[in-house]
Amino acid sequence: MAREVSSELVKIKNEIIHFELTTKQSDEYYEKLGAKLAAVQQVQELKEHVNNNIINVNTMEQECVSALKNKIDQVAPTAVSIIEREDLTTEDYDQFRLYYGNLSSFGKYVRVPNVDTKQVTEKMEEKVRGKVAALQKETTETSDANKIASSLISMKSISDNIPIFKDKIDGDIDKALQNYRTTQGEGLPLAQLGTILEKDPSGVGLIIISEHKCFRGHSISLFNRDTQQYDIDYVLTNLRGDDIDRDALRQCYNDEFNPTKSTYEALVK
Repeated sequence: MAREVSSELVKIKNEIIHFELTTKQSDEYYEKLGAKLAAVQQVQELKEHVNNNIINVNTMEQECVSALKNKIDQVAPTAVSIIEREDLTTEDYDQFRLYYGNLSSFGKYVRVPNVDTKQVTEKMEEKVRGKVAALQKETTETSDANKIASSLISMKSISDNIPIFKDKIDGDIDKALQNYRTTQGEGLPLAQLGTILEKDPSGVGLIIISEHKCFRGHSISLFNRDTQQYDIDYVLTNLRGDDIDRDALRQCYNDEFNPTKSTYEALVK
């Protein structure tokens, strides 16, 4: 029995010491890790059933705790500094979410002396808030629509890639847009800003136009422009389904007494 118990403890110890961040359901992963550590912390009760030639129960807990602490200490500086990088990439955002999710779950389920992952995640949140605040401030310090668009796109990228901040950052974007309308005007300046955002190659600018009510009129204009380029032949050609009589539909459309034509044209104008 001592051999079996000792072998199982060796397995648990190795799983704890060599744990890695997970891309899967982090809560479940760390709940199990926490349970393993809790078992290790009670190992002295099994001392009589352990083969000391296989595992040293006197040092096992400290080895596990030290390994976990070292891992968190290694991860923390990178986790906190990610958001400070210039021109954040998809990989940067993936890394931020990975660290934030793992550290949050670790803090909930794994109890390690002198390890405070909540403090790390709070610093990560603070860095995000600081970056967004700086970007929002930039929108108030210039009348250059290109610079303002760039700051808004950066804010929206953070919003869309770090969901826990989306509502707050979207609200900040609305405030920045409202300030722009107030200081620069709703007519040509707002249209100019919308045009710049529309041309953003990343596509984030278009998301701003579609999601923020300040650009509601601009969104309708884009829709009308896009739909008006398609005539009835294009629509009929691209219809999908069984038993479609395109000739009959075209005849109905061309019939001057049929309301279909006027309805279609009204929709796309």
